[in-house]
Amino acid sequence: MLTEQDFDLSNEALDEVPWDEPPRTPVLQRLEQYRILPPAHDRLPTRTLEQIEQLFTTWFELSDDDSRRTALPYIFADEGQLRAAVLAIVPLYYDIMFFDERTPTRDLVEIALVAHAKWRRWLTSEGSDAA
Repeated sequence: MLTEQDFDLSNEALDEVPWDEPPRTPVLQRLEQYRILPPAHDRLPTRTLEQIEQLFTTWFELSDDDSRRTALPYIFADEGQLRAAVLAIVPLYYDIMFFDERTPTRDLVEIALVAHAKWRRWLTSEGSDAA
């Protein structure tokens, strides 16, 4: 039989429970290091953050925008995943007030390609400055 003590939440040990999310930490650190951490990252699922990282790193390896567009179905399972990731990175480079759920995905992809080009220039200039 359960008693009132079984539901006692005043136990001090309850306050010692860590509330951080270790599985997210590495991807957040990498996105921050590469300056592609979305402003609303705390509201995004880990999977979306991983897809953003995969998008930028895959695109970095490809040589032209047509190849980058062709790679999208390999990174995202559906249009919803693509929109979520691309809408998350738009505020890194543009004022978000111009973009919302009505913006066509193809336009968002064009914006992401420009963002990627800026990111790529930052990475390559960063590497050449360190040499």
